[in-house]
Amino acid sequence: MASENIDDARSASAQTFASQPPTLSGAFDDAGDIQNTMAPGSVTDDRQPGFHGLGTPGDTILIKDNGTEIGTATVEADGSWSFTPSTDLTEGLHAITLVARDPSGNESAASAPFNFEIDVTPPNASLLAVTGVLDAVGGITGNVMPDATTDDTRPLLSGISTGTPGHTVTVIVKDASGERALGQAAIGENGHWTFQVDSPLAAGLNTFMLVETDRAGNETVPTGRYTVNVNTDKPSAPVIDSVFDDVGTPHMLQPGEETNDTKPTLAGTAQANHTVELYDGATFLGQTVADANGKWSFTPKANLIDGAHHITATSTSPVGQTSDASAAWNFVVDTVAPTQTAELVDIGKDSGFSVDDYLTNNGGAGRLMMGTLSASLAAGDTLQVSTDGGTTWTTAFVDGNKWSAQDDNSHTGDWAVQTRVVDEAGNAGPVESQAMAMDTVAPGAPTSVTVVTGGVEIRFDPANVTVGHKLSLVLRGDHFDYALTAADIAAGKVFVADSGSLSKTTFDGLPLNGYVSSITVGDLTVSQNYPYSLLAIRDTIEPSYKGMEGSYLAAAGPTLAPIKYQFSNGKEYVSFTIAAYLLKGDVRFYDASGAEIGRINIEMIEPSDFRKISFIAPVGTKIDHFATHITFDYDGGYALDNLQAGEVPLNQSPVSVAIVDPAGNSSPYTSQSFPAKDSLDNLPKINTGGLHTTSAGVAIEVMEGFVEPFEGSRLFLSPNGIVKFEIPTASKWVQIEYANTHSAPFGKVEFYSAEGVLLGTKNMLLNTGSPTPLGKIEFSSETPIAYVKVFALDSGTAPGVNEAILIGDLSWNGAGIPQEPPLEQTLTEASAGTLHGGSDNNEFVVTNVAHLADSAISGNGGLDTLKLTGTNQTLDLTALGGKVSSVEIIDLTGTGNNTLKLSLADVLENGGKNLFVDDGRVQMLVKGNAGDKVTLSDLLPNGTDPGNWVKGANVTINGVVYEVYAHSGFGADLLVQQGVTVTLQNTGAGTFHVNPEAEAYVLDHATQTYTDSDDTLIARLGFADRLEGGAGNDTFTTVGTADVVHGGAGNDTIRINSGDFERLDGGLGIDTLVMDGKSMHIDLSALGMKVQGFEKFDLGAGGNTLALSASDVLAGGVRDMVTADGKVQMLVNGANGDVDLRGGNDGWAQGSNATVGGVTYSVYTNLAGTAELLIEDKVHVTIM
Repeated sequence: MASENIDDARSASAQTFASQPPTLSGAFDDAGDIQNTMAPGSVTDDRQPGFHGLGTPGDTILIKDNGTEIGTATVEADGSWSFTPSTDLTEGLHAITLVARDPSGNESAASAPFNFEIDVTPPNASLLAVTGVLDAVGGITGNVMPDATTDDTRPLLSGISTGTPGHTVTVIVKDASGERALGQAAIGENGHWTFQVDSPLAAGLNTFMLVETDRAGNETVPTGRYTVNVNTDKPSAPVIDSVFDDVGTPHMLQPGEETNDTKPTLAGTAQANHTVELYDGATFLGQTVADANGKWSFTPKANLIDGAHHITATSTSPVGQTSDASAAWNFVVDTVAPTQTAELVDIGKDSGFSVDDYLTNNGGAGRLMMGTLSASLAAGDTLQVSTDGGTTWTTAFVDGNKWSAQDDNSHTGDWAVQTRVVDEAGNAGPVESQAMAMDTVAPGAPTSVTVVTGGVEIRFDPANVTVGHKLSLVLRGDHFDYALTAADIAAGKVFVADSGSLSKTTFDGLPLNGYVSSITVGDLTVSQNYPYSLLAIRDTIEPSYKGMEGSYLAAAGPTLAPIKYQFSNGKEYVSFTIAAYLLKGDVRFYDASGAEIGRINIEMIEPSDFRKISFIAPVGTKIDHFATHITFDYDGGYALDNLQAGEVPLNQSPVSVAIVDPAGNSSPYTSQSFPAKDSLDNLPKINTGGLHTTSAGVAIEVMEGFVEPFEGSRLFLSPNGIVKFEIPTASKWVQIEYANTHSAPFGKVEFYSAEGVLLGTKNMLLNTGSPTPLGKIEFSSETPIAYVKVFALDSGTAPGVNEAILIGDLSWNGAGIPQEPPLEQTLTEASAGTLHGGSDNNEFVVTNVAHLADSAISGNGGLDTLKLTGTNQTLDLTALGGKVSSVEIIDLTGTGNNTLKLSLADVLENGGKNLFVDDGRVQMLVKGNAGDKVTLSDLLPNGTDPGNWVKGANVTINGVVYEVYAHSGFGADLLVQQGVTVTLQNTGAGTFHVNPEAEAYVLDHATQTYTDSDDTLIARLGFADRLEGGAGNDTFTTVGTADVVHGGAGNDTIRINSGDFERLDGGLGIDTLVMDGKSMHIDLSALGMKVQGFEKFDLGAGGNTLALSASDVLAGGVRDMVTADGKVQMLVNGANGDVDLRGGNDGWAQGSNATVGGVTYSVYTNLAGTAELLIEDKVHVTIM
């Protein structure tokens, strides 16, 4: 009973003393990425978190979740307990409470709940992304776009998410070494977050990835890729390739050059898409961006001030890294124009009465221009001349204050010669202008020319002339000029007195005597050298001696015994009367050398008849003596009287007059011409198709049958024959003598104009010509008669009769018909005027150059010739001072050993462009043979020396070989017939004789000269070398500072190392200029005459530049050199380099490519379609 009481007591005590509530010391999350002690109210992704706490040892702890028991734990002896659910707790909110149960089963009150949340769902990553990468380093900052480049290795990242504030974002980067986490960022309000990269990013591609983690440790998969390229390399320094000056004459500046362009365009290369900053010293000018090919250009917005400029460039990469500065391109800006002015003092081809009146009728290309400067040029200054209104400018040659230039333009109307001084910077000084008047309209011809007592009366239309016009008179073959006065014009006529003289030899008063061997009367001596030939003075008029007046000369002797009539001085004209009883023969006239200069046949002198004989010496000759040759004399003698000798009486000499205006235009010549006659003497037999021109200028053409001499001065036309007679000058009146050989009236004459129009026909009447004189047919026409045809045919008056015809004298008169100047004119001793040529090819015969002292020759149009006929004559064109103009050919042949002296100015004055060889140069031609000489000077009239004469390759013209002498400074050639000795007078280079046996020209101051082979000449001195090539294909190397090179006549190659040479001339042939240096710049327009004669250029591999315009190609190229398309062509090769094509008023267009010799060329043509440039496809081309 006692034990029960005890048990009951314990039971009561147990019920009375329940266990103390246990304590939950903590909970632990050991699942997922976040494993740590769980705090009350925390969130965990551990669905079986561990719990632990304290209690009474031996008690059992009941663990309840949201009131539901989820398990128990026993309190250890040390009072601790722990519990981990064996099954996963559900996702959501949980409240863990504890109840302690003692061994007696007593339970404590429940503990305070331990609240937490289980979350095993990852965050929503749909918006998780990097939205910005902020670059705060270098010259370019700001946001770095995806796939862009940055130089910031620690950028600030920012982004968005759908996460709850408190979530974290882990930033992961993937680079060349792999993936790594850079750190975490906490998500703030509205899901935004930022992250500052602390560990430097690696160079190259960096891809950012994001992982969002919630408070439970749930993570998203890596997402939000964002790639940037990290580049911290410094860009390479840019290169300034060129500085382009487009003010004035566009060209590329050379380093150190002066320019007047205050905004020159700089261009060069840099890394693609980099920003190029330009500086002038330390001053920032501006910036530009290099294109995808690395090319850039920049033009300052503000004007650069005058003075020195040192331009550098830096390059900034797209991420802001800036390069070192480029090498400086230095130049000087100079906008101050020169003050010197240039005056035109003298100009070539200034035709007319004055060579300084700037009035001309000659617009031909190649004229010489000379003048003076107001002051000497400064260093780097050039004088430029324009003759096309300023479109193009040519660099003049300057020596001190004197200048000279060549006008290569042809002119069809008025123009002006403009001059200006341009300094090295391109500033042009004042433009001086000299107007040139062009007048090609010839005045009208005189209305009439009449021989009157004591002289000639010329009438003209006063409205057609002004004071200053001149009359060009041709009297007796002598040329005279007469200047019209105001009184002359008011009268409309001029009387020109005849200053001629004519003496009469009279036998009156001489003692009558018997026959002697010689008689002298005044300046006449009559003699005979044959036995039995006797002379006497008689005054008895024999029945058969008609026409004698008073005393006369009686000659007797055997037939064929000539009697000589010798004058003490030469005569132009002789006339006399001769009578006999049945006499025939001729009279022969001779000059002082004994050469026969004419002959007159004496037809049968009938009894009681006489003949008047008159003879005019050919122009340029004089009658020294004459002789009678009697072939038939019935009574063995004749009588001679009324002998006159001297100048030709005007009433027996053609008189022609033209009006010449101050520009040199000549009207046609109006003539007072008395009937001219051709006796058709001494002709050969001429068969069908044959041609023959008589000494009187009548052109005979046999169309059918033949003609042959018959009984002296008659011409026999065969039966059925037809013969054409073309008279020398168109005439309004023609007369022809004839006889029928059959006793019937047959035969006819037709009269034609120059155009072949039949003007009229006249039938021959019956006239057998024996014993009566020949019949005469006359025909007059207002339309000038040019030729006649004589027919030995049935003319309808004698049907069926076709017999021979005898033809006697042919006479004509061209009075009143204006005519062009004769094709052949002779300068006579008595001339004191100008011989004017026409539009045809005229020949001017000079028997003695001394006759030019008072006269001049103006060739005008056509290809004219000055022909010397004497021996040991010296024609000095330079000394004559322009008295010979527009005469393109000089014929020295004569009778031997004649000399021509001329200068560069004479060639330019008389020559014409492309007259004999199509090379674009002004040319004259000299004919001659062994013994003849030419002295050729390079000096101009103003004393300047713009170049040297160089012998080139020979040319053949019409089967004749000519040596070519080309001027190195001006575009002039002299062609000299092979066999003539040439002496070159090159000022400063000595005098050189070029003989036919040794055709060579070498500068005596040359440092190296050519042989007859293909030579290689090296500029060995290093300074001021003088290299001279010849006819071979020569090569010149290492050409540079102050060097002068003349290529000669072959296809030469000149290789240059630098651009500071003095002058380069390729010469004749197809020549090539090769640039062996680096960064060289050759500007053909700017260099002018310093570089000429090159048809091909090779830029080499040194990054060199060639600048040129269409006018440079036209001036220096060759037509159809590469392809036959009619264009003037140049060719440019190169492994690299640049060509700058300047347009001006004649720009360029690129066409299709062409392949030449396996090399591909780009073809560029100027807009006018006249110039063509072929450029190798490796060369860069810029059309300016």
